[in-house]
Amino acid sequence: MKTAIYFGLALGCFLGQPASVWSQDYPVKPIRFVIGYAPGGVADLTSRVVARKLTEVLQQPVVVENYPSAGGIVAADIVSKSKPDGYTLLLLNYGDAASAAYFKKLNYNVNSSFSPISTIAYFDLAIITQENSAIKSLADLIKTAKASPKKLNIGTISIGSGIYFASMLFLKSQNIDVTVIPYKSTPAIVAALKASDIDFTLDVIYSAVPHVESKEFKALAVTSKSRFNKLPESPTLEELGVTNYKESIWNGVAASANTPAPMINKLNQAIKTSLKSPDVFDQLKALGISAKDSSPEEFEKIIQSEVNKWNQLIDQIGLERQ
Repeated sequence: MKTAIYFGLALGCFLGQPASVWSQDYPVKPIRFVIGYAPGGVADLTSRVVARKLTEVLQQPVVVENYPSAGGIVAADIVSKSKPDGYTLLLLNYGDAASAAYFKKLNYNVNSSFSPISTIAYFDLAIITQENSAIKSLADLIKTAKASPKKLNIGTISIGSGIYFASMLFLKSQNIDVTVIPYKSTPAIVAALKASDIDFTLDVIYSAVPHVESKEFKALAVTSKSRFNKLPESPTLEELGVTNYKESIWNGVAASANTPAPMINKLNQAIKTSLKSPDVFDQLKALGISAKDSSPEEFEKIIQSEVNKWNQLIDQIGLERQ
């Protein structure tokens, strides 16, 4: 009887060890980094830059896996159902906040199905039109749109996406009414702009640069605080007196809910170390991306704030949720 009691006490003490004991050696195997976007895009490139550095810092492979889908839903669903052991991570970003606001029912809850770890990057936007367009400036665009409502066409990614909402927020901020034409991908929008099927679009600066450099498109303005070095002739919105639109796209890293705090903290520190590395900072800056980490608590607040913002916008523009 005594032996059984001692064994039970010993087992209870073992199972009751704090999570820090269980995670002292974490990680001991490769980590999956699941993203909801196709290879080659800015989200994918950012993830791979960070994953390579995390591999060095954590001394275990951090392997990017692409599951492209509308709003990143497939990737988020995969991670939400994964074990809370720190070995499956999600690129949780503005698209996930948009999906949470737009879709009535998802298999997960962006606010409770994940353990936020840290933000990693912010992407500034550019307002883009054809090089030979009659619209020569942002003032021209706004003036034309106000004089002839619905005359101009704006191309954007699918209704309900983060870029779609960022575009709608811009239109609302400038009180202009244009015809919105949704496309399934950025390449489709580029083709439409080249063919003059649309008059302008909003996209991340990285996507605009090669087309501006080739003199196909021009960037009427950028949302960054200062001019982007690869688009020196494109003014910032602030330079143009537009101070009521400061939108930027953000990315971060999360694990499934209930991942032990010591693992979250270790990953958070690894991300901070990675983003402060000069080579990572320079690689992201060259893409028009600002590296920026956060605490898990700060990231959680950002996610909730973004979901609230898009919910409010959906109500204001009368968009029907799906």
